[in-house]
Amino acid sequence: MLSLALFGVRPYKIIQQALGDNIIAIGDYFGTRALFYDKNADYDKIYKMLMEEQQQIQDKQTLLREMLFKSRNIVKESTVTGRTLLIIFTESIDLFEKASATFYNYEAMHKRFDDSGILSDFQRMIYVIVDELHQIGLAVQSGRPPRATRKLNNELKLLQTRYEEFANKYRNPETFDSLVNMRKLLQSVEEITLRIYTLHHYTRYDRKKIKEYKLSGNYEHFVTKTDLDIEILKENFSLKSNSFRHAIRVTLACILGYGVANLLELQYSYWVLLTIIVILKPTYSVTRQRNYQRLIGTFVGAVGGLALLYLIPTQNGKFAAMIF
Repeated sequence: MLSLALFGVRPYKIIQQALGDNIIAIGDYFGTRALFYDKNADYDKIYKMLMEEQQQIQDKQTLLREMLFKSRNIVKESTVTGRTLLIIFTESIDLFEKASATFYNYEAMHKRFDDSGILSDFQRMIYVIVDELHQIGLAVQSGRPPRATRKLNNELKLLQTRYEEFANKYRNPETFDSLVNMRKLLQSVEEITLRIYTLHHYTRYDRKKIKEYKLSGNYEHFVTKTDLDIEILKENFSLKSNSFRHAIRVTLACILGYGVANLLELQYSYWVLLTIIVILKPTYSVTRQRNYQRLIGTFVGAVGGLALLYLIPTQNGKFAAMIF
């Protein structure tokens, strides 16, 4: 009842949370791309990190597509909030696709221009972009516009000036291809900056601007159809099916966890089941990662809690620390 009541009062909140999380993840992706500009960049390691982050972002976008485009409340409504969330999502997709589709010959640029300092200037600009995306993501989650800042624009102007000085100094037949590559990189940064300001603008939920934005009337291409077929059901009732094997694993783990919790007479035994469901995933690597995160989080929390109990003697002090 509480969940339904909250959804009735704030129907967009869960979408805002997921959409903000997606934008923050895109910011982290840009942060990883910035590592290419380090002098001793480990390209194989960076590419592996990018592939993992790209998969995570695509998973988040798939979830958002399900939430946005399969919900008639969002797609068919003409409210400012609903339309704004759709616009921010489509703009964030364009931003991510623009970033993920462009790669440059970083090794060649390092080889020719490492000592010029221009690559460090580009890296600093990208980190400013990361900060801006994090601010936008938090603003979307809170439902309030981010604090206005001119840092992004100032950094872009500084980079443009620095590039012109750099190009005039290093322009010769031997560096022509590398300079063209660098120019494309600057143009990409300029376009990304413009898109970030667009996202900033739409987080203000400006009624007039939202109505001017032309949204597509057909959203079927945004989601994958799920055909209900008895043959698909039959195919999945087999040990050859990953979904079926995962379902068995979760079932057995929950039964075992429930049995152990009852045997030990744990006071909050539902946490055992909740932990199993949260951690156990179809792929082993994700399960291992979540298990590791859960163990580290539990250890840090236990140590922190014991430290507070030891350092704060009064009940009021403990209560204040707990609230904080």
